[in-house]
Amino acid sequence: TLYAVNVTDEVANIMGNAESAISNGATCLMINVIVTGFSALRMLAEDQSIKVPIHCHRDMFAAFARSPAHGISSQVVSKLARLCGADHLHAGSIDGKLFEDNDTVIKSSETMRRQWGEIKPTLPVSSGGQNPCTVEHNFELLGNDFLILAGSGIFGHKDGATSGAKAMRQALNLAISGTALKDCPVGDKELKTAIRQWQPSLDK
Repeated sequence: TLYAVNVTDEVANIMGNAESAISNGATCLMINVIVTGFSALRMLAEDQSIKVPIHCHRDMFAAFARSPAHGISSQVVSKLARLCGADHLHAGSIDGKLFEDNDTVIKSSETMRRQWGEIKPTLPVSSGGQNPCTVEHNFELLGNDFLILAGSGIFGHKDGATSGAKAMRQALNLAISGTALKDCPVGDKELKTAIRQWQPSLDK
């Protein structure tokens, strides 16, 4: 289990935040690479005392990536973060609520994972409107080498967050085994409830 603590701050404070987080049990650090700058990410990644993964958020990147008339693409952001040492990076959202379509998310994810000399890969993160019923399509489009984050998909479960977490785990188990969501076993009652809530057309 990874517990990521957000250390985003003024650059002068980031290293102190990271040291404090780790000393208090953090098993992962989160930084918003867009608002702190890529050099802040590189500072963390190159510091030999930082021995936990670095999870990179890119909130606000749409300010220079959403318009087709100016800015840079998400693939460029993915390359820059990977060059600077990101262990995880948000890639967009498969079937989610963000502005990028699935094809863009796939391309960003491929940019993070493909062979690139001696540059280590970055694990793509599918996040933004994810829930137990989107897990299957994430696996179909991204394979099994990615991270899926589901805030509303866990806390929004009608039976509460514990049931939401169980439903996500059950959906992941199905996807890993190659079992279709529509064939969800009766015993996975939390996932059954999630299907009725988010994808009622599959409810039997």
